[in-house]
Amino acid sequence: NVDRVIANSRATAELSARANKVPLDKYLPIYVGVDDSFFTARPRDVRSRYGLADNDFLVLTVAQLIPRKGVDDLIRAIAKIHERSVKLMIIGKGQEKERLQQLAEDLGIRDRVIFVGTVAHSEIADYYRTADVFALTSRYLESEGDVEGFGIVMLEAQLFGPVVIGTKSGGIPETMQDGRPGFLVNQNDPEAIAQKIRYLTDNPNARSRMSAAGEKFVKAERTWQKSIE
Repeated sequence: NVDRVIANSRATAELSARANKVPLDKYLPIYVGVDDSFFTARPRDVRSRYGLADNDFLVLTVAQLIPRKGVDDLIRAIAKIHERSVKLMIIGKGQEKERLQQLAEDLGIRDRVIFVGTVAHSEIADYYRTADVFALTSRYLESEGDVEGFGIVMLEAQLFGPVVIGTKSGGIPETMQDGRPGFLVNQNDPEAIAQKIRYLTDNPNARSRMSAAGEKFVKAERTWQKSIE
């Protein structure tokens, strides 16, 4: 009986239309926006706080530690990269934490994976600025109907420098332009994630270009002002 259903991404709209047998043309995707003025810039040396060297290549993720987020695939990807200078920082908490810590231990990379816990949203910009790559490697748990509706952390990260890697899951592809500001890979594919990280470690000029393109894309297409319009 409604005239419109607002969804946070095209992917969410399509899933909901099928599940509820509602015509897709009733759906209006309106993206969650970002605004870099929200973030508080403070003098904070993340690298020294966590014992990272200047030449360490840092991959960052911000996610609930739950099965849908696919953090285990990201840990497996880091294990496939033998350069000890490639490190993974995980911000978030959840039921999977102990299992993920044990996975890193079993793969022999526990010293390369940093579990930060929670960080105040207003303070997270320094972590984004510190990272070389930001990854959101979610998967669609179809049996549970659990999917990444959008992935706002992908937008936040692109405002502050890291190149993003995301999976082709839910709304994640709508947070970026594949092959320009970042990369899209199939879900449940640690080797593909590792390949993209290796490319970015080996090609600093490409990383710099993609970083600038990501910031430009978000500011042009995914701001709150754009959503309001």
